[in-house]
Amino acid sequence: MKRKRDSAYAAATTSTCVADSDSMSGAEFEMFLSFRGPDTRLSFTDYLYHSLVRAGIRAFKDDKEIRKGEKIGGELLCAIESSKIYMPIFSRNYASSTWCLHELTLMVECSS
Repeated sequence: MKRKRDSAYAAATTSTCVADSDSMSGAEFEMFLSFRGPDTRLSFTDYLYHSLVRAGIRAFKDDKEIRKGEKIGGELLCAIESSKIYMPIFSRNYASSTWCLHELTLMVECSS
C-alpha cells in the first residue's frame, strides 16, 4: 500500500501522471531501475536492462542524462509509482546524487 505524502506533493505527482498517461498508454512497469548514470549507464545497468527485456520483463530505465539541479520529471515519477518492483543499483557515487536519493526516497515511500 502506498503511503500518503503531503497533499501538495501528491497533487503535483498525480496531475503529472494523469497528464502523461497518454504518452505512457497507462502502462505499468514490472521493474524500475534506479542508477547513477555516469557510473553504470553504459555497463552493468545497460546489460541488466536488456537482459530483463529479453526475459519479457517490462522494465523502466531512464535513458536521458539528468543534469544537476533539475527536478525529477513527471514521467520518472509516474514510472516509479506504477512499478511493481524497485531496483536501486548502488554504485560508488550513487549516494552523491541528490536525484538518485530522491528516487530512492520515493521508492521507499511507494513500497510502504
